[in-house]
Amino acid sequence: MPKVRVFFVDCHPKRPQKDRALDDVERRAHAARETHRKREAQRNSNQSSRVTTPSPTSETILHRADPFDAASVKIDNAVAGLLHYYVYFYHPTLWPNEMAVLRQGVYTFQSAVNRIMRTVVEDSLTMYCLLSASASRLQFIDRLPSTAVTGKDDYYMRNALRLLRSRIETQPIQTHEQLRQLLICIVFLTSAECYRDDVAAATTHLQAAVDLLDRHGGLMSIQDENLQGQLAMSDLYLACVRLKPCLFECDYDPGPASALCLGDHELSPIQSESVASSLLDRDTSIVPSALRDVIEQLVESYDVKSRLQTSFTSPSRALQVTHWITTRNMAIRNRLLALTTHDPKTHALRTAIIMWTLLAMNVTGRAKTVKVMAPMLKDILTQIPTTSLGWVGAQDIRLWILIVGFSCADEGSPVAEWFAAQCCAFARSWSWSLGSTNSSLCRLDEAFVTERLETFQRRGFFFDAHVQSPRTRKLARAISASISG
Repeated sequence: MPKVRVFFVDCHPKRPQKDRALDDVERRAHAARETHRKREAQRNSNQSSRVTTPSPTSETILHRADPFDAASVKIDNAVAGLLHYYVYFYHPTLWPNEMAVLRQGVYTFQSAVNRIMRTVVEDSLTMYCLLSASASRLQFIDRLPSTAVTGKDDYYMRNALRLLRSRIETQPIQTHEQLRQLLICIVFLTSAECYRDDVAAATTHLQAAVDLLDRHGGLMSIQDENLQGQLAMSDLYLACVRLKPCLFECDYDPGPASALCLGDHELSPIQSESVASSLLDRDTSIVPSALRDVIEQLVESYDVKSRLQTSFTSPSRALQVTHWITTRNMAIRNRLLALTTHDPKTHALRTAIIMWTLLAMNVTGRAKTVKVMAPMLKDILTQIPTTSLGWVGAQDIRLWILIVGFSCADEGSPVAEWFAAQCCAFARSWSWSLGSTNSSLCRLDEAFVTERLETFQRRGFFFDAHVQSPRTRKLARAISASISG
């Protein structure tokens, strides 16, 4: 149970001295009564210590999560901890751009978790599905130490699958509520398998959800926006780690920023008008018109995210805008994944943009997803000749792709080292412009490389300083060490 702090505020600080004195007398009398009551309670407790039946007010009873054993599953320490983890940590962070508003304790689908918890108390299938997802995320994503939970994900998953098969065989779907509850279970199972890195099993679960929805009006027919969003997120994750189109269309797209009617006071002044200009100014050979359209949408959404001043807006307004940022970028990634091209350079650029949106357009980032995608980007790039013929007229785009790849790769991994090594050639070409060859290479220190890399990204490409500066400095350090060595 969460601790509750109660604060007493004097709403009448300028009351007469006589009234305040009376209040003091009443408070002292109340304190005396409370002291007497506690002493009497302690005396009665000592007298009845020989009774084997615990008092209904004892801490042993009051601290039990399920004192009446009425839940669908026995609530032991592991289950109670996972339910608490889901309510207060797991579910709120499903909507990452709302983290700024979470400081005030609210997010768009805060009420949805209460409805889910009522269901799990009554339904063992939903309970085991939730437990399997929570246990998997706690262990494999958040990596929180918990001996009570370690290894329990398999047990919860087996029970969930057994109950799901029984439910499908014995209870045909007849109402929208039955469909909704079954889809919630499928979302939990899909998420659990994603956290456990079983992409094939997760895809099987998600395909089952798609098949169900195809027979009942599609994704947008669900009268539960929280469930819609989680299905779309699962779809996007599986599409990203396989670099394949999503199973769902992007019908959840909230539309352009003009729908928000943002006022000047809600946005900070424009810092730069050159975001992605080096991509938008290119011919269609490497940036086809369909890709250009999506890049323009991304520029607009990033502009809102980077300039939004939540301190000058109400919590509800900030919540509306940050939720728009999340769903708009989900739709943008959906469109990027749906684009088809036979040009490996365009394919590499598209992949890098997808990775950048995952890295920079979420407050929490999507570290797991981009780490899976980084080796795939490397494989795409190795198919393209590094000579001038391979990237003729687009060497700057190649450098930006390499920087994104390094930023997303697992730190210290061979993939990260490969991206760093590819960037060294560009760093050496910068050093020649400084003067004599040998002395210029010696002056190519970490600070110089960092400044050049950040300036390059900021002028003409996508660059979020808050997210990307730390990895940019590490890339500069790797380049400097490579050259000086």
